[in-house]
Parts: sequence; C-alpha cells; structure tokens
Amino acid sequence: MTTLPTTTAVRMPRQSTQTALGPVQPMALAQSGPAGGTMTANDVFRVLRANLWLIIFSLILFGILGVVANQLLLKYYPRFTAVGFIRVELPRFMSLEREESGVPEVGPMGILSKTQAQLLRQSTLFTSVLADGTKAIQQTGWIQQFRKSNGTLDLAEARDDLEDYFSVSPIQDSQLVRISMTCKSAKDAKIIVEDIVNQHLSDQDKTRRDRNISRMDNLNNMKRKLEYNNNNNANQIRTLQKELNDAGMATTNRVSPRENELFELTRKQIELKTEYEDAATQYENVMSQFQQGMDPPSVESFVMQDNQLYNLRLQLSQAEVNMRSMPTQGTGSRVSETGRAQVAALQRQIEDRTAEVKMTARNQILSGTQQQFTALQKQYDGITERINQLRNELGDLNYKIYESMSKQADLEADKERLQEVQAQLDLLGITGIKDMSGVSWAGLVDEPELPSFPKLKTVLPVSLLLGLALSLAIAFIREAMDTTVRSPRDIAKVGQLNLLGMIPDEADDPQVEGIPLPLAIFQAPTSVLAEQFRQVRTRLQHTASLDTTRSILITSPAPGDGKTTVAVNIAAGLALNGRRILLVDVNFRRPQLHTVFNVNNDLGFGTVLTDVGNLENATKQTQVPNLDVLPCGPKPDNATELLESQGFTDFVEKALEQYDHVLFDSGPLLLVSETVALAPRVDGVISVVRAATNTRGVLTRLRDNLRQVKAEHLGVVLNGVRSQGGGYYGRNIRDYYEYQNGHAK
Repeated sequence: MTTLPTTTAVRMPRQSTQTALGPVQPMALAQSGPAGGTMTANDVFRVLRANLWLIIFSLILFGILGVVANQLLLKYYPRFTAVGFIRVELPRFMSLEREESGVPEVGPMGILSKTQAQLLRQSTLFTSVLADGTKAIQQTGWIQQFRKSNGTLDLAEARDDLEDYFSVSPIQDSQLVRISMTCKSAKDAKIIVEDIVNQHLSDQDKTRRDRNISRMDNLNNMKRKLEYNNNNNANQIRTLQKELNDAGMATTNRVSPRENELFELTRKQIELKTEYEDAATQYENVMSQFQQGMDPPSVESFVMQDNQLYNLRLQLSQAEVNMRSMPTQGTGSRVSETGRAQVAALQRQIEDRTAEVKMTARNQILSGTQQQFTALQKQYDGITERINQLRNELGDLNYKIYESMSKQADLEADKERLQEVQAQLDLLGITGIKDMSGVSWAGLVDEPELPSFPKLKTVLPVSLLLGLALSLAIAFIREAMDTTVRSPRDIAKVGQLNLLGMIPDEADDPQVEGIPLPLAIFQAPTSVLAEQFRQVRTRLQHTASLDTTRSILITSPAPGDGKTTVAVNIAAGLALNGRRILLVDVNFRRPQLHTVFNVNNDLGFGTVLTDVGNLENATKQTQVPNLDVLPCGPKPDNATELLESQGFTDFVEKALEQYDHVLFDSGPLLLVSETVALAPRVDGVISVVRAATNTRGVLTRLRDNLRQVKAEHLGVVLNGVRSQGGGYYGRNIRDYYEYQNGHAK
C-alpha cells in the first residue's frame, strides 16, 4: 500500500531522506569548478572552441588586411635605410710631454667608439650640414619637406627629424661604428649619411690637423727650451769648475788644503778651549777672593820677595838687637827711648811697605790673570772665527760641487729629452703632420634597393597578432557578458542547486530524427537523449526517496524551455522502470499533453478539480506501459483557487491510490500563478532550464521564488545542450555512439 502526501493547504519543505544507496548528495557536476567568475583552463579552452570560427575568420581577415596594408605602405609610405660604417683607430702616437702637448691618453676601444658615436649625434653637426648650401643634401627631396613657403629651411624641424631617424651605434668588440638614416627615398638616405659622415670626418681632420700643428709648435718650443737649458747648464758647469779649481777644491775624493787647515784649527781650538776655561776659572776665583777680602797665596809671595821689606826687617832685627845689648839705664833713659822709637818707626815702615806691596801684588795678580784670560779669549775667538769662515767657504764650495754635479745630470737628461723631441719632430715631418689615429670610412654607403619598412615578414605577424588579440578580446568579452546557463559550471555559479542531468539538443542526436521528442525514451531507447533521460531518472531516485516523493511538479523559468518534453520522458522512464505513473497537464494556458499522446481533451484536469469523481473518465492510457495521462481539459475560471483548494488535495489522494507517482506538467513558474500555487502542494519540484537561453539571473529568481513559497526543489534539468561551437556534449555524443556501435573499448 502506498503512502499519501500530507494534505495540508501549504506544506513546509520536506527534509531530504536517505535511500538504500546512502545519504543524499548533490551532483558533483553541479558543484564542480570554483565559484564566482573565476575561469579555469577548461573554461578558456571552451571559450576558444566556441569562438574558433571567429578566431579563424579574424586571422584570415587580418592576414589579408596585413598584406593590403603592407602594399599600401609600400606605395604611400615606404622607408629606406642607408647604412654606412666608419672605423675608429686606436691612437699609436704618444707625446713625450703630455703636460705640454695635450695628447690624450689611450683609452679602451669601446670608449673611443662611443665617443665618436656621440659626436656623430651632435646637434651642432646636424646644423652645420643643414646650413651648408654646398652640400648634396640641399638637393634631396627629404630636405624640401622642411622648407617654408618663402623658401627658407626650418632647421629645427629638419634637425628633429635627423635626431629621430639618424642612428649611430658602435658595434661591440670591433673598431666599427654603424651609421644609418631612414627616409622615404633610398637615394636621399644615402646622401644624408654621406654628407653627415663626411662633415664629421672633415671636422675630425681639421681638429687633428690643428692639434698636430699645435703639437709640432709645442715640440719646437720644447726643443728650443731644451737647447737653451743645455747651453746655460754647460756654461754654469764651466764657471763652477773654475771657481772650485781656484779654491783648491776638486770633485774627486782627494782632501783639499782648506780641509786640512780646518782640521788643524779645530784641533787647536779644542786645546785653547781648555786653557781659556782654566783662565776664566782662575780669574773668577781671584775676583771672588778680592771681593771677600782674602789674599791669594801669591800675594804673600810678593811680600816675601820684596827687597825693601827685607831690608826693613833686617834693620828692625838690628835695632831690636841693639836695644837688647844696651845697658839698663832705667826705663826713662834717652837711649832707651831712642831705641824704642827707632824700632817703632821700623815697624811702621814695614807695615806700610807690606800694605803697599800687597796692594801692588793684588793689582799685578788681577791684571795678569785678566790679561791671560783676555789673551786666551781673543785667541780662541780668532780661531773660532777662522773655523767658521773655513766652514762657510767649504759649505759654499760643497754646494758648488753639488750644483755642478746636478747641472751635469740635468744636462745629460736634457740631451736625452732633446734627442727624443727631435725624433718625434722627425716622425711628424715624415707623416706630413698627419695623426696616426682617428676615424675613417670603412666602406662606401650603398643605396638601399629594398625598403626597410614596411616588410611583409613584420607587418603580417603584427596584423595577425592584432587579429588574434581582437578575436580573443571579443570572445572573452562575450563570455564575460554572456550570463546564459550552458553548463553545470553556470548552474554552480548560481549556487545551492542540484543538477539532475543534461539533455543534449535534438539536432545533435541522429537517432531521434523524425521521432516525437517527448517520446524519445520510448521510441528511440538507444539514443543519447534516451540515455540522458534514464540518467536523470536514476539521479532523481538518489536525490529524493521516491517512496515518499510521489507527487512531482515539472516547471521552467520561461516558455520554450522544453519542460513538457522532459516531463513526458521522465514519466515514461519511471513507467518503463515498473512504476505506475499518472502524467497530469496543469498548463491551462498552453496545454501540450493531449497533442503529444493524441488523446481527447474534452475531459481533463480542470474537470477533475471540480469533481474528483471524473478522474477515471478523464484519464487516458498511452502506448507507454504503466503510463496514463490526464490532459488539461477545459480551463476553469478560477484555476489558481482550485489548485489551492481541498479539491486538489482530494485529487492527489485519489490519484495516489491508483498510481505510484503523479507528475504535473505545468506552465512557467515566473509567468503563471497556477504553477506558483501548485509548487508548495507537491512533494517536489523539478526545474527545466534551456541551455544558452535562460540566464543565471532567471535561474536565481526561480530558485528564490521556490524558496519563498517553501517548495521542495529537487533539482535542475539542463535541456538543449549543444555539441558544436564549444558546446558541452560534442565529444560525449561521439564517444557514446562509438562505444555503443563497438568502435571503442
């Protein structure tokens, strides 16, 4: 006994149940690929396949346009490039006096080549060539385009054109510099290169000639200077040698008389220095003793050696003897007094004389010491003065010897330099004042026979690349702007939808040709369409438990999506699987089932809604076993109200008593209110979307509308999937028939 659905007016969505195969899972096809607008490599290849003819057509078109453009450019805008080469030579001539000659040092070849290239690109060079009326460039057609209406030449524009199209580039690891000019005339290009290079070579020759003349002048000045220096040095050497000879000096190792005299005087100076220091010490001691009131021992010697004192002492001694020999006559006798007076007088004379002698001795000692000290000092000073004089004389003579030897060395060096300068002057004279370095033509400029622009091998690839880029841009812009549903990936972008299957377009399946499409699963069971409808049936069984999901509504977002075809084939597939199926046409606006099965439409679903007892009379059998159909019948005035009434519930209950499943073929959900009313009152809803017709926005609206009415959305069937032009089924259909016919393993 079958179970009946809940017969409430509006039901909440039914929770998914599990079948014997396990829990319900969304189809992997509907969930594959990243969400959003991210493209994978497969999407790129799909876009390329879908737009292959556009790409091929663009390549052919732009290839033709490239050839035509090349011919037009050759005719109206040809460009010829004349090429010449100059050789840069390393300088082999080097001056002896770089400070005076100004000859540059040798640099790497790369630096010289770059220098010449930069000189050839100077604006001053261009201006001098353009301003020279004698140049052949003045007669070229190239320069005529820069002449004003009054015949004057616009130098600025002509110079700017040269800066743009006159090219100079050193060739690496060589002595060559490449010069080229590009313009409309091959002859003009050749003349421009020749005139500019010739002007540059002329300027370089003039510069070299001026430099060589200046170099020769410098060398002659240097020669005269060296000759003058040699003569002056020779005269000075002769004068110095004469002075040295007159002074008894020689430039050999022999000792001169002045040196011997200096040696003897130095020795004597040392001896006198000792005596002088002793006399100075003695004089200082005597002065010190006199100042202290002390007499040196030599004063007593003077006193003892004085004859007058000696005589006075003898007289005193005689007088004292006489007094002692006189008879004693009393202390007051005249003789005694006379004797004592004489002794006293002699003593006074001795004292006075002693003082006088001491004074004289002191003066003599002091004077003698002073004279000795003064004489030694004078003698020492005289010797010292003579020594200093000899030293000065010897110093001057030694300096003259050194100066003579230095002058001799300078003379020899100047002679060598003079010989080298003369050799360089002779070399300049032999070469005719011609530099042994510089630039020159490496070959004549040939007039180009073929244009450098345009070239087909360049224009054609560029044109093809433009065509390819344009076609790819169009393809991917179309892809970005195309929001139609064409593959499971597009359904996955909408999100939260289960893909039940994809039905190929009938035009891609040869086995359904001439067969009514709604009956493809019955009348063409080996076709690809039939195979895909069976896969939809299988996936439906795994998506929802058919034991509880017994009433199913098949709808679509818009008319023409093929919902009737899908509904009939699903019903037929379930019927062929052994289930009793009732297919009901609830599309009161455009009924189709009575036409498909060729049955009478006088009684139908509209009649049953008003009186459920008419169900058996209105139901028609079909040629498909286990499949009955209930056509639409006459449209009631209040179809929506009837679908929301108890009568519809009674109809479902009565129909499910006789059938395993009731399938409703309805109108478009987004257009027909009857479908919106019916969706929440059945166990599940299947949406049919036509590939490349419905957009993701429409599919989103359908999904949201079903959610709003709380209908159970079982999944989406993608209908009309094309195989060509990057369609999804191209290879699948071919592989299917090859395998079915035994051509593949």
